[in-house]
Amino acid sequence: MTAAGMKTAGGNAAQADARRINAFRASALGRRPRRAPVPGWAAALLAALLLLPAAASAQSRSRGRAAAQLRQAPPEDPDEASTDLTAPTGTLGSALTLERRSGRNGRGAANEPSTTTILGARVGLPEGFAVHTTLHAEPLDPLGLERTRLPEHAVWVETLNLRWQRGPLVVFGGKIHPRFGAAWFRVPGLYGADLAGDYELREKLGGGVELDLEDVFGLPDALGGHEFRVEGFQADTTDLSGGLFRPRWAETVTATDPATGATSLATLRHRRNSRALGGADNRPGLAGLTASLVGTGIDLPGDAGLGYSAALSLRQPGEDATGAGRGRRERGATAALFGEFGLPLGLRLLPLVEVAAQEAAGGFAGSRAAWLTGAVTLRRGPVAASLVEMRRRVSDQAAGRAFWRERAVNLTLDLGALSGLAALAPVSLSLDARRAAQGGQRLTDLAAGLVVSLSF
Repeated sequence: MTAAGMKTAGGNAAQADARRINAFRASALGRRPRRAPVPGWAAALLAALLLLPAAASAQSRSRGRAAAQLRQAPPEDPDEASTDLTAPTGTLGSALTLERRSGRNGRGAANEPSTTTILGARVGLPEGFAVHTTLHAEPLDPLGLERTRLPEHAVWVETLNLRWQRGPLVVFGGKIHPRFGAAWFRVPGLYGADLAGDYELREKLGGGVELDLEDVFGLPDALGGHEFRVEGFQADTTDLSGGLFRPRWAETVTATDPATGATSLATLRHRRNSRALGGADNRPGLAGLTASLVGTGIDLPGDAGLGYSAALSLRQPGEDATGAGRGRRERGATAALFGEFGLPLGLRLLPLVEVAAQEAAGGFAGSRAAWLTGAVTLRRGPVAASLVEMRRRVSDQAAGRAFWRERAVNLTLDLGALSGLAALAPVSLSLDARRAAQGGQRLTDLAAGLVVSLSF
């Protein structure tokens, strides 16, 4: 079947259900790319990483390997609002990884090198204003090509928003990253973002209001910091969603062989997002709403601290769900608890647990999803070891039920501290393994990553 003979499906219910079932059955091991930060040494090294060809097979790649431990939440606002133009501040992270992946879809095991780079910056402006932005450069799927000499990367604007701060109040708008869940950036390891990022809300156009409750109510330092935020948004379908070098947005369509009339599902790529691609909150107007509360630095007896995160979301159905006659508003909730505790022998214990659930997941009536993610990290000086487990259960009236379980281990070495060399201060080495199970299929992946993170 050739591309010329491929017909895209319209909006009828049967085809939409077929696309829905196909997406539902896609293994968690091959789900959409997941970004994360990585090396950022000198400009020459970064350029080399960005242009490094990624030898890849046609199988889809799960892209969490940009070290979740370097993935940061969007830049925080300073304690004092800007009164003048300030120089840019932020972080630059980049990672070079090599992964040994188990065979998938009838293919043998493969070695896959990849790179990821993330730049987050803040520029202060007069009168309490500031601009926040995050740029991503990540590897993408090779669109069915067995091999290519071209760099399989796309570069795009992940966030770009204007913020105004006055005392404990922050008002912001633009391309935002609504706060929903904490595990996607707190879970450690190269696979951490993969295991915890399914319900992360990314690339939205909208705005919000944030209140620092510590200042509003005059809470003592021992009770930590607490932030309440409300955000309204819709999916970004502007040119900001487009990627340089390669198209980023996938669409599952029905393809018909002109010779035999046989139909099958195929994947097309688009340069930018569009309403036709569907998805919850992908519609005009106020299509999504979140309310979240986050607390950190809560003192506990002894050498310990505690934090939490809770959020609720409402998102309107997109064209895929409404075209199938199954459109319904998605309702979601997350809750997380995390902390840091001192142990004998200079050890630090960092546990995390998060639950998440969606009713009418993706905007489809009769679809539900639930996640449970847990992580435990032991750290002593420049060495940290982590164990992470994620369980996901999905049910759909058309596709039935499915259950995924993934477990990952990570060893992170701070090369600067171990070697005593100042030149290696921003460099760490991450060694990871992941075991995943879906039904009767069990897969094991191994990865090693050189991670560099700089602040400016």
